[in-house]
Amino acid sequence: MSASTRCCKSQPFAGMHDRFRTMKFDDFTELELEHIWKKVCHDKGYKVDDRVSAVVRRRLSKQRGREGFGNARAVRLLFEKVQKPAEQRWSAADEQYKLHKGPKEPELEIIITDVIGEKPDRLTTHPEVMPPTAYSSFVPLSCESLSHSSCRST
Repeated sequence: MSASTRCCKSQPFAGMHDRFRTMKFDDFTELELEHIWKKVCHDKGYKVDDRVSAVVRRRLSKQRGREGFGNARAVRLLFEKVQKPAEQRWSAADEQYKLHKGPKEPELEIIITDVIGEKPDRLTTHPEVMPPTAYSSFVPLSCESLSHSSCRST
């Protein structure tokens, strides 16, 4: 039962549910979602590689069938998320182009890291794999140096 249906059936709206028809729209197919993605990118002036579009298609298709999935809204939200890093990269490249008059003007382009993010740093995500030299600056603590009551012997 959707949130709007629950709301209409609850007090003080108990009779409201009967006054509305429920319409269910089928989710777009994977290829339709990819087509919408490519169209949004093109309409906004962004270049996007087919491999990036394939990743977007797979990510969006995983959401299909879930309550609240908004088809084209999901595409728009994803585009808005990836737009910022793409614009920042373009802005930096454009500044370089203006300074040095490079061979061609930079294009707005969405790349794979805009969609999936940067590769996580191995040392911050898995500190257990830190090299032994990374521990050389640590000072070992003993219970005597701590003032916490759980360390005091009774």
